[in-house]
Amino acid sequence: MSKLYAQGWWQRLENTLKHTNGAYGLVLALAVLLFFIGLGSAPVYILDEAKNAQCAREMLLHHNYIVPTFNGELRTDKPVFHYWMMILAYNVFGISPFSARFFSAVAGVLLVGYTYRFARVVYNKQTAFWGCIFLLSALHLSLEMHFAVPDPYFIFFVVAAVFEYYFFYRGGKINDLLLSYVWVALGVLSKGPAAILLVGGIIFFHLLLSKTFTWQRIKQLRLLLGIVIILVIAAPWYLAVDYQTHGLWTKGFFLEHNVGRFTAVKEGHGGFFLLAVIFVIVGLLPFAVWLVPALFTMVRRKTYNPDDLLLLVAAGFITLFFTASQTKLPNYTMPAYPFLALLLARHWVGQPATQFKEKAQWIVYTVIMLLLPIAVYVAVAIEPAIQSLSAVALLFLLLPIGAVVGGMLNKHGLVWGSRLAVAMSFWVTILLFNLFAFPIIYSRNPVQQALAATGNMQQYVAFRSYNPGFNFYLPAAIPVLQDSITLAKYLQQHPDAFVLTRREDLPAMGKQPLTIVSEGKDIFELPVTVVLRPAETGEAITIQ
Repeated sequence: MSKLYAQGWWQRLENTLKHTNGAYGLVLALAVLLFFIGLGSAPVYILDEAKNAQCAREMLLHHNYIVPTFNGELRTDKPVFHYWMMILAYNVFGISPFSARFFSAVAGVLLVGYTYRFARVVYNKQTAFWGCIFLLSALHLSLEMHFAVPDPYFIFFVVAAVFEYYFFYRGGKINDLLLSYVWVALGVLSKGPAAILLVGGIIFFHLLLSKTFTWQRIKQLRLLLGIVIILVIAAPWYLAVDYQTHGLWTKGFFLEHNVGRFTAVKEGHGGFFLLAVIFVIVGLLPFAVWLVPALFTMVRRKTYNPDDLLLLVAAGFITLFFTASQTKLPNYTMPAYPFLALLLARHWVGQPATQFKEKAQWIVYTVIMLLLPIAVYVAVAIEPAIQSLSAVALLFLLLPIGAVVGGMLNKHGLVWGSRLAVAMSFWVTILLFNLFAFPIIYSRNPVQQALAATGNMQQYVAFRSYNPGFNFYLPAAIPVLQDSITLAKYLQQHPDAFVLTRREDLPAMGKQPLTIVSEGKDIFELPVTVVLRPAETGEAITIQ
């Protein structure tokens, strides 16, 4: 009786998805919940976040919205769009971690909304709904939309540009094509020429593999008009920053952070050839366990249709593009996520439950979910600053519980209920992680500990290297000294100054009358942050 009741309830839900717009609102509400909850709870600390948030802060304080600087020095890592968004949020909400991350979360919500719209138009409401459910279940996506980095914007612009291209490909409406070029232009302002390479490569291979790569089709794309749109939107800032920095920003960005990252390993972020593929699979957990065999089935049996071809090409090209890159980071391949989520939804929707043979997938998934809390426990236990927080691993026990419940529902023929059980276990885990675990863990970082121990420091100086997280919480630029003689002279002139440095740089200080007031290993990093102050009369000096 209970099984019949559950099946009847599920049928009513299926009818709701087919015949109402409530699913769209549900998906958007879920995206807002997952991306905005806990947005400002954790301090700005992670390296990229600290530099991006502080760069936007400096641009705002100096009223220079063209040249990005960090600690008063030119920053050439990324273009300006995400700085502008942070500056806008700073003006509205004040300078804070929440403000720095606000538009990252907005970009995440827009990404989910655009993905639903695309799938609803090209496929149906069920595919749109489940594709977004799978996408929203990815812990990696939620984490990325909580960071003050350019990737959320870039992911949205690339995916939206591809979607709009396909709307034009199917319907021939010029407005769709023009909007696609606008999204590409904003992508260029977010992370540079990678937006053109990714979108252009996807379009090229889609036309090629769909056997529509003809001169007539090329003319329809109005490439010259597209170039004009991109130049009108993106070129003014690039020209302005080149002029104001005498070409230094242009040289640093294009040669070091584009060509350099693609052709050589930067900042230790290398890896074996297929690491980008591993990033995609891990990033799309939990449903990557089902995605991989689904893709093999679609390609081997050629069960994909012409609309699926775009998704296959987009996901494949993005992954292969960053496989070829010598610098490899998990966030690089994230634009592939919406395409892969929709592929899995398209593969599942419309098939009768009897067609699903998933015993192996459920076994693999359950084993992974059982191991995950253990892995979290070990990761926390080996970090000195957060060893006492190993109970955080208990939050991840919801995942094996979801695996067991999902497996039972699947065994009783409630296939879609089993998918929802898996998704819900991840949603609740994501919410708890962002609300409690992440803020508590990162409040133990050495920057926050040092600020608490020193009363936020009124005078300070850095010796050689230091944690950039300090900049966001200190009122002015941090002088950086490179040798012991200069440091000694500075301390004579500023007897109350605190010295920020890293443990590996202590020997280079020489004999200085300093004592350590705060010391801690950077969380999940190798350096040890040290803060010192001039020793008082009669106090034991710890630095010799």
